[in-house]
Amino acid sequence: MRKIIFLLIIFSCILPAGFCLAQLDGSDLKSISDFTCSDDITIMHLLASRASNIAMDRLPFDKGDPDALVLTNAGRVTTIGNHSTEQCIDAVIATTGCSIGRKNLILIQGTNEPLWFAFCRKDTKNCVYIVVNSTVNIDSTIQEFALVPDESLFKISKHNIDVDRLFESPSQWDLIEEDLGEANAFSVATLTNALDMDPPASLIACLRSHNKITPELISGYILAEYARKELPVENPRDQEYIVVSLHGSAQDDAIMTLLDATPGRSGLFIRHSEQLPAEFRNASSIFILWNARMKRGEGMVLAFDTEKVIELSDADRENEPLHRLKIIMWEINHLNDTELFVSPIKTFRINNQQLIKLKEKNPVAELDELPRAIPYRPTTKYMDLTGRNLPPCNINIELEKKTVHWIRYLLIKLGVVTRITDRFPYLKPVSDFVGEENLTILHLLAFRASDIAMDQLHFDKGDPDVLAFTDAGYVVNIDGYSTEQCIDSITATTGCTAGRNNLLLIHRSADMPLWFMFSRKDTKDFIYFSIRKQKLKQYLDIEHEYGYNTTLLTEFMKEPPEAIFRTIVKHNIGTDALSANTSSWGNIINDISTINAMGVATTTNVLACDVPSRLASCAEFHTRICPGTLCGYLISEHIKEELPTNGEAERYIAIPMSITCKDDALITLLGMFSWELFARELPLEQEEALLPENETVPGIAMLRDMNFTEKQIDLLLRESHLFNWSNVPGNDSERLIRFLADDLGIDWAENAKIHKINDGRAIRILGDRESARITIDEGKEKAILKIRGGRAYNLTVRKWNGSLNIYTEEKKRYSATIDTGFSRIAGLFIKWNETTDTGEGIAVTIDMKKINGMSGVNYTRGPWWLWRLPEGSDISKTPFANRNDPGWKWRTEKSAWMADHLDELGKYVKTVKRFKLNNSEELSGLISDDADPLVKVGILNQSE
Repeated sequence: MRKIIFLLIIFSCILPAGFCLAQLDGSDLKSISDFTCSDDITIMHLLASRASNIAMDRLPFDKGDPDALVLTNAGRVTTIGNHSTEQCIDAVIATTGCSIGRKNLILIQGTNEPLWFAFCRKDTKNCVYIVVNSTVNIDSTIQEFALVPDESLFKISKHNIDVDRLFESPSQWDLIEEDLGEANAFSVATLTNALDMDPPASLIACLRSHNKITPELISGYILAEYARKELPVENPRDQEYIVVSLHGSAQDDAIMTLLDATPGRSGLFIRHSEQLPAEFRNASSIFILWNARMKRGEGMVLAFDTEKVIELSDADRENEPLHRLKIIMWEINHLNDTELFVSPIKTFRINNQQLIKLKEKNPVAELDELPRAIPYRPTTKYMDLTGRNLPPCNINIELEKKTVHWIRYLLIKLGVVTRITDRFPYLKPVSDFVGEENLTILHLLAFRASDIAMDQLHFDKGDPDVLAFTDAGYVVNIDGYSTEQCIDSITATTGCTAGRNNLLLIHRSADMPLWFMFSRKDTKDFIYFSIRKQKLKQYLDIEHEYGYNTTLLTEFMKEPPEAIFRTIVKHNIGTDALSANTSSWGNIINDISTINAMGVATTTNVLACDVPSRLASCAEFHTRICPGTLCGYLISEHIKEELPTNGEAERYIAIPMSITCKDDALITLLGMFSWELFARELPLEQEEALLPENETVPGIAMLRDMNFTEKQIDLLLRESHLFNWSNVPGNDSERLIRFLADDLGIDWAENAKIHKINDGRAIRILGDRESARITIDEGKEKAILKIRGGRAYNLTVRKWNGSLNIYTEEKKRYSATIDTGFSRIAGLFIKWNETTDTGEGIAVTIDMKKINGMSGVNYTRGPWWLWRLPEGSDISKTPFANRNDPGWKWRTEKSAWMADHLDELGKYVKTVKRFKLNNSEELSGLISDDADPLVKVGILNQSE
């Protein structure tokens, strides 16, 4: 470091008089070096530091100014050339003193745009907006970079973005939009003005989740908070939110952020239907609180009255941008007045089979079949194990108590030592970073976890082999107290930062418990902490009432670890260790939950390999880097190569085939909006048409011979199969009765008698006073069900291995126009241009059969159709029992293998079809719930 600074001083002596060297200020470089715990200063660091210094001079403000605010799209996904830009984040923090924990560094999500920074003053609303020239040579030397003038590096503009002034002088908005672009103008203006109104931290998280803030984004936040209030989580380990969006809009990005309902974890489903019943005309989304253990849930359909918001906000419809801006600010001012514009349309109870149907086409029709929900009553009691006389916490390590030297203790007693850092000198790194007068209980909480981790995992600050994970942030909270301050403390104590790619801020819902986790990439050891929520809340309540209090902080530091942490456990998630002890994976899951176990295991093993930094962002959003995530990475790289975007007007829209983890990776890596990812399951007939002839699904008789249960057979055959003609009367009689009673509402069928007539060509169903008959035609291709009284239903007949199978509806027949072999259709991906209202699309396949075979890990438990069964299904009596490796192995070991071979796996992703969309009507036709996408683009032909 000293060498770099010395060279810069010497170099400055030979520069032309008047040349600005602020960007090479030695103190700034030292600040960056100290913050990152490294002498490796890069051009990215210097670029962000130089932009920061320009803004600090022009606004002006000094490092640590509480009125300063920085917004940027810098991160692991935004790039300049082939270089990611996360190092800019560290440089901005080191130079300006703004940070996530102070809520004055806001990282805006986005990929398909230039790198930009917006530096604002919350008091004056002045803003310096700096866009980085995309032609900047990131590979230049420090000396070469110093010679580049500001105007060649940046486009710089300064504006006042006070909304009150803008409403008074609308012409000013045009100038701002011209310099910042429409999307960033809204982000900068909204966030700068909103943060001055002290909004909930969770709203900030929603605002940063979308690169263009709109009224719909705020309404999504309001809807999600309403759902949380009406459908409260009682047991975070078992319960989760599932959302079905009925229209698809920016609302969904906010809902996804607050409820952690992501497409890749089957939490968010986007439906696109032009026709909705009158009572659902204003409906926004279906919210379900799902109990994964009990396989049931409660839900509600919520409507948002947009017209009423417009009316109450008194927004001027003549000026469209300011019209939207005024609505946004009005909504933020009325977050607690939800009864004005949110209304429940329907409440319901739902089971697993009903949920499967609801997530597919036409969810509104399925709602009519669901029973109404009873008023909310707690059904399970979630107890936070804190306080007296409760079971001890889970700690599997020995903890040494920190002691105060007797001289320091005496000085404290005498009142000579009063500062918290004098009492606890090891707090000084945190104190130096946030300011001693700004220290809080949450800073100390994260410090204590970090300090124990450093001792137990044997690492010093800045160790490059360490990863820090936490769900602390703007969303996860302690009864309303947001937890973002923990992030600053982790960084100050351990040296883990976003720019060094070793601080991972895991996306969880507002109802999840707070936790910290640290792992070593070399040894694969990790340590996990969960908190005692009620104990921590007691401290936070006192702090909220009295403010900064040395006595309170001292008392908290004197608490034994078991008083503030419910869980402190240490394990090893290396594949060798897991193989050696077959019970260890189960112990890890019991200690830290399945989702956290998968997160630390896959992410630690993957990031131990030489992989692109943007995979860490996938881990933050998806909670892990599993094989599905890595497939998403391979697919996204292929899409960017095949359909490169150019400018703000172009964006990606996706129709993934099958709902899997890859979808979260696509959102992260392609900068997609959640509401433009129209995932759907391929119908059975289409899957069969795309596979080789010998890979079709067996019929019901063969599945029975394989010892699958009737329920499993229903799932494998997608419930369209009714019965085998030869087995009625017989094994399939109950299936026929259930169809008549449950699906057709024929109550008398429950006790009916069934027998064959007409030499086996017809089936007669006899009740006490009613009857029905099923007759098969001469060609044995169709059947008809006639019920006494006039009702009739057409059924379909299909032959399988010489026997006749009856289906409830006419099965569509498909034939493939392309040969995909064993490659699966990953989806249709579209580059859409808003300016021309046109799009280019590709159909992409990925050969997972080949990848699985190369990995050496038995990733599949049998044929492709077996994956239709839910995870954990009992197949112990089938021929496929025990064919797959343990879950940790095919996720963790497979992920590590794929990460180590990413460069060579790209060739197994291919474009098999190209297509064009000439207008928005064609796009709507393709993404509609009623559409058959693969038929529309010509991959499949459908026979009459």
